[in-house]
Amino acid sequence: MMFLIPFVGSAQDAEVPPVQVDSTWLFKSILPADGIPVDSALANASGMHGVAVDGDGKIWLQPYAATEEIVLAGGDGTPVPTRALYIYNADGTPADFSPLTVFEYADGTTDTVGHYFHSHGRDEGGWEGMSGRGLRADDDGNIIVSTGGVIYRISKDGVGLNKFPYLGTDGKMDSPTAAAVDGAGNVYIAPVVPGANSLIKLPKDFSPDTEPEVILAATPGYSRTFDVSSDGNTIYWTGYSNGMVHIYSRDDEFSPFDPAVYDSIPGLASESITFQPETGYLWISGGSTFSPATDGYQNQTWYAFDPSDFSNPLESITWNGDAMDNTEIGAGQGRPRGLAFSSDGKTAYVVQFNEAILAAQVFTSGATSTSIEPEVKELPNSISLSQNYPNPFNPTTTIKFELQVGSDVTLEVFDVSGRKVATLVETRLNAGQHFAVFDASTLSSGVYFYRLRAGNMMMTKSMTLIK
Repeated sequence: MMFLIPFVGSAQDAEVPPVQVDSTWLFKSILPADGIPVDSALANASGMHGVAVDGDGKIWLQPYAATEEIVLAGGDGTPVPTRALYIYNADGTPADFSPLTVFEYADGTTDTVGHYFHSHGRDEGGWEGMSGRGLRADDDGNIIVSTGGVIYRISKDGVGLNKFPYLGTDGKMDSPTAAAVDGAGNVYIAPVVPGANSLIKLPKDFSPDTEPEVILAATPGYSRTFDVSSDGNTIYWTGYSNGMVHIYSRDDEFSPFDPAVYDSIPGLASESITFQPETGYLWISGGSTFSPATDGYQNQTWYAFDPSDFSNPLESITWNGDAMDNTEIGAGQGRPRGLAFSSDGKTAYVVQFNEAILAAQVFTSGATSTSIEPEVKELPNSISLSQNYPNPFNPTTTIKFELQVGSDVTLEVFDVSGRKVATLVETRLNAGQHFAVFDASTLSSGVYFYRLRAGNMMMTKSMTLIK
């Protein structure tokens, strides 16, 4: 049985209004402020592939391509390009062990996040370079690192804990997605390419000799990540080439998943997904110009859902294209590839692939980052305030509102500091639908709030100006 949640139309078609949310998050900064420095000889404008927050609150970033150099054991002593992990304290300063290229296990042996020496090479074995494929924090706050062929667990202090070679059906190194982790610390891995491998489950103490449990023999569509519920009985499969999220469920851990039975959330060509601490919301990215979002969802935007009701998203985060110069690749070409939260769920870190600057963008919850007074609960059906369209916008947007009875109405716009920047309506209006156009030609890019007052009722929503 397949259950489709009813959305209609295409988000990229101007005839279809965007999906509405209750609040949007506020852009705060870039991490690191000037981007990860890369030697010009290694520069590869391919962007980021992973972000995670460890148990100490440090932010881990994973570029896709090589950004550092190391000397390989048994080589001729010539430094070779390698992938690396970059770790930052919550205040933005680098951690003592960042960048992480070579790390040590408790027994004193060493390993690297960018190369792996093995007999399962795509050619004839030996040292093989591995691209960054995604990050995920586990139940203990350590980091599960997906690379182009090997899965690692690295402690929040930079010490190696576990590794597992992810091999395809041909016995060669395969390309895995970012991991998913359930509440017991079990690790789930799947292939990027549909049909190339199985979705597998590894125990918390996995090793190179672990025999994985096959959860789904094959997965539909190209994917970069997915997630699982805490009990491991629900899989949220984000195959971006499917244009929807598949939701597989089973009764208990002893029952198999049926790949032919799933619910779905259409319109989301998602490449990143994660649960938010404290709220329990499931955040899912919309899409990109490569695989566009549809059905009212927007590209380069992440949406928060209550897992008990996927009919409407509650909050959103939209990539700030003005904050990072991407002219080398092309404005708006980034692909949402990672999202992670601080432990209190109030700060979000997002990364995109196909970005010239290697960095995360930092957002804070709109509910706690503005001096605008909170929305006052109105009487049922007395007024309604729609999300502005288009949103984001430049420089004009239309705001629709509806009155059930004639009222004295004001519609005002404020910036994030609470300063009023425009009064759009200040008059008495009859019952019915009304529209107001906001022209932000003289204002700077950023998040603004529009507030509707009608009699003793009030509603507030946010909108994003991107120039």
